[in-house]
Amino acid sequence: MLLRRNLVIANINLFALRHQIFSIGDAIFEGTAQCHPCSRMEKALGVGAVAALLGHGGLCAKIIKSGNIQIADAVTLIHDNERQL
Repeated sequence: MLLRRNLVIANINLFALRHQIFSIGDAIFEGTAQCHPCSRMEKALGVGAVAALLGHGGLCAKIIKSGNIQIADAVTLIHDNERQL
């Protein structure tokens, strides 16, 4: 895969999942950090790709539990770590 994205998610604010536990299909993840576009984008898409994609790089996540994911599986918040202080 040229852009090294493992999953493409549409119609939600991924950054709201940062520091949260969430599921997609049978898999469980913890959102860890914003994933900024890098120089690989310039190589794959051409000059200006990084600038065009700033703020749209996605979210890095740690896999808590592996599982099957299918097209159209919902992203579901399991645990809101921000509110557990």
